[in-house]
Amino acid sequence: MHGEGNYSVQLSAAAQICIRPGPAIQFGIDASRAGVFDALTPAAVQGVALAILTARHAVPRRTVAAGLVAAGLSDAGAQSLIEDLLNYRVLRALPPKPAVAVLGEDRLTANISDMLRRSGVTVREPVPGERDAAFLARVCAKRDIPVVAVNRPASEAAELGEHAATWFPVALLDGRGQLGPLRIDGAGACPLCLELRRTEIDPMWYTVDPWEGPPIPDPPVMAATTARVVACVLSFLGCGSEPPGTRRIRLLPGEMQEIDVYADEIRRWYIEPHPTCPACWAREG
Repeated sequence: MHGEGNYSVQLSAAAQICIRPGPAIQFGIDASRAGVFDALTPAAVQGVALAILTARHAVPRRTVAAGLVAAGLSDAGAQSLIEDLLNYRVLRALPPKPAVAVLGEDRLTANISDMLRRSGVTVREPVPGERDAAFLARVCAKRDIPVVAVNRPASEAAELGEHAATWFPVALLDGRGQLGPLRIDGAGACPLCLELRRTEIDPMWYTVDPWEGPPIPDPPVMAATTARVVACVLSFLGCGSEPPGTRRIRLLPGEMQEIDVYADEIRRWYIEPHPTCPACWAREG
């Protein structure tokens, strides 16, 4: 139950209002997965559809309820319909305007920041010349907000952990996007843990000497990585616009994701904090 408070609601970007014989309202083109509301009289269907359409842009829940009552539903019926639409994610309850801190200077960072803004998220970024540690201390001092850290060195793990409880490390590595390890509400491995795990697998990890800088990213890889990272951040914030009937992405501490646009699926796995990680030891101590 979401409750009848006066929070704002909005139609999912994946929900399209359609009228079908019955009469009924269908919330998408494909009836096999779109929700259908058919407890309507012919006289009420247009008014109910228009009342729901008022939430195409964010409106208070009571505005939708008032429109449904004006269309002929009882107050209890209006509230019940809104609950059903929220539970099926035709409607989504909007949290207070969310904010995310973003670290990075490359094209991937800019793409992620831009997509977050277009998704309704306030993006905090360092001012020119500001060091990451000073930026995190400034933006996280009064409000604990998630941090998206793009292509940042593992040595910054201690600074991330000192100021933020949740972070999303992001990188492009060998033609694939990499998300993680995720730190969720203070739990999970850190980027330095990942480096230590890699060194266990390949003792020569730190001695590999690239003869050139990273190649220009493949556009599909860049786009897929941007979209996946933003989708995970929005899901964590509770403001994603998943298609009706779709579960939110479940994110767990220590999770790693590999985004290979040319593979059949996103690979997901988990790593534990490394027992000798100095950043985690300092944080726990």
